[in-house]
Amino acid sequence: MNKQIYIIDYGVGNLGSISNILQKVGAEPKFLKDPNDKKSIDMLILPGVGSFDHCANKLKKNGFFDLLNEFKDTGKPIIGVCVGAQLMCSYSEEGNSNGLNWFDSKVCKFKFSNQTDLRVPHMGWNSINILRDHKIIQGIDVKNRFYFLHSYYIDSETKNNVLAETFYGNPFNSIIEKENIIGIQFHPEKSHKYGIKLFENIIEI
Repeated sequence: MNKQIYIIDYGVGNLGSISNILQKVGAEPKFLKDPNDKKSIDMLILPGVGSFDHCANKLKKNGFFDLLNEFKDTGKPIIGVCVGAQLMCSYSEEGNSNGLNWFDSKVCKFKFSNQTDLRVPHMGWNSINILRDHKIIQGIDVKNRFYFLHSYYIDSETKNNVLAETFYGNPFNSIIEKENIIGIQFHPEKSHKYGIKLFENIIEI
């Protein structure tokens, strides 16, 4: 039987692309629009596009903060993508709203001196440096490149939570993990064959 995978639809995020790539790897994803709609759920995916505060406030307004915390306690997987991953952290320099505080992490703005050619946002293809083994990164190595688009990055205080780093001026967290929670800073849904491989791993978690 296929896993019941739900993408949280709270009015933001790249829902269509995530749904399409999940279908490509054999899943049958559905959208969850009402946190009070009690369904049999095996995995939740938390997308996010735009500012941290906007996404956090939309989650709260639509009642998904409570649902996410309840679901986390079931031990079933929750996958955050881009701002969805940042929302799993304590807070962001981008605004004043609190995150879910699942990771002892902050979200920081890229800051570079005028003497560098690096630009903000960090946009385009980059590799990831895998720091330890996990199901989600099986079969992925440093030759694989993923698509990034973000001006803020995750900085975890607990280094054991960091699965992978990416270098852009300085190393930053590109995949974080704790128990049943995984945050992915890049956009695997836009990362072609390497993103497909990552989603193949995700549905097997």
